[in-house]
Amino acid sequence: MWPRLLCPCCHTPEQMDAALASRWVFFNPNRIMANFGGDPKAAFAWWCEWVFSAAQRGPGKKQVIVPEVWRHCSPNTIPMGLASIAQAGRELGIELVVDTQRPNALHSSITGAVTEVVAFKLMDPLALKALEGIFLSAGIEADVAEVSALAPGKFIAWNRLSGGRLAGEVF
Repeated sequence: MWPRLLCPCCHTPEQMDAALASRWVFFNPNRIMANFGGDPKAAFAWWCEWVFSAAQRGPGKKQVIVPEVWRHCSPNTIPMGLASIAQAGRELGIELVVDTQRPNALHSSITGAVTEVVAFKLMDPLALKALEGIFLSAGIEADVAEVSALAPGKFIAWNRLSGGRLAGEVF
């Protein structure tokens, strides 16, 4: 996301703290992984702790975006830092936004906190079954067949809190 918004990407805690003033902090763990012995899980765990700590320093809403979140969890395990953001982050104004092409690989700490679902075309039967489970647990009345029938670039979004539904296209 940071290249599209023409924002600098942070690679050190100092850069991240300085970026807070701009209200845009983008973190790419690739350059900092050397500090963690090349372990992406350790770098991600550190980042989650930094997010939780930074969120305590200021009021207001904070959006935390984790692309392809399945890389950091499984249906059976989730890093404690990500679980804290998903489960306790609301108290600090954290809104967790995740994306995945593999909803079947997500932990219930994430799927159980869903308030909105934006779905593009999914074809994998396991992914569709997981999406159906997310709909059920979130109280969303939707048919996964609709999701599998979407044309490229089209989406359907549901809001659990309002019951609203929106369809559109990005290209």
